[in-house]
Amino acid sequence: PSQVSTSIGGWPFLAVMVTNALTSLDITVPQATVTEGGKTLSLSNLSAHARDLRNVRDNDNATAGHVEMSGRIGYDELSRLAQSDVGFAEQGRVELHREMNVLGVDVPVVVSAQPGIDTQRQVVVFTDAHAKVANLSIPESLLDSVLDSMTQSAPLPELNGVDDGLTIEMSGDNVRLADLRIR
Repeated sequence: PSQVSTSIGGWPFLAVMVTNALTSLDITVPQATVTEGGKTLSLSNLSAHARDLRNVRDNDNATAGHVEMSGRIGYDELSRLAQSDVGFAEQGRVELHREMNVLGVDVPVVVSAQPGIDTQRQVVVFTDAHAKVANLSIPESLLDSVLDSMTQSAPLPELNGVDDGLTIEMSGDNVRLADLRIR
């Protein structure tokens, strides 16, 4: 089975005591589960590269000159969270399939949208939405409330739909490491 791997750049054990700094840090995690507020999220293929790390002996004030991170949320996990079938749609879009009861009749609903992140509010947003109810196209103007209800908290700046899930990518300069957490 795959294991967590870590690579520390520079002379970590002696130099850190004097300089309180590391040249680089690389971490690979094949599978992780995050729990927040009673909800869980399973992620895979997590990787992080940080360079120019300062204040590394102080968890609250450790910073990295530059950080790049990526990971994946599988469609099975997204389906579990959405309580609907979620899958890949062409050109990086995400598609949600659900049955809804309308006047006592179950009708199929399909919504596809481009996932993204509102970095100011730190939430997942869905844009350029298309929907069909019982194979009838619904105007995008009527989808705003549906899209708002699909919004979930996320601290990550980029999502890309791929065949087996959403790829999450983030990078930043002068990053406080204590801020790198799922909220």
